[in-house]
Amino acid sequence: MKFLEEKDFEKWNEFVLKNKNGNIFSTTEWYLSWRENFNILVNFNNENEIEYGLIFKPKKKYFWNIIARPPFTLYNFPLILTKENFKNEYDKNNFYKKIYLEILEQLNNYDF
Repeated sequence: MKFLEEKDFEKWNEFVLKNKNGNIFSTTEWYLSWRENFNILVNFNNENEIEYGLIFKPKKKYFWNIIARPPFTLYNFPLILTKENFKNEYDKNNFYKKIYLEILEQLNNYDF
């Protein structure tokens, strides 16, 4: 996993548009319209395409480092391009669990 550089932000926006859970609240345009600082944490597959990622606003609140949302942003969650052909619910849940744990590991310096 790595943080996207500004030159690659368009890759993120394309990924958001392709994703069935993608929406305006996950685009760089939304964050830029609020003049918010933001980071995009992504994982690339073997074809150098974004497989999953998270856009978020880092913020300092008192002495905590937290992840915040821009104004009027209803939610903020990782976007994942999923395989629709899981053998069973157990495999699907393990797939998501692995991804969420990887993301949390990368965000370990935040107090949420």
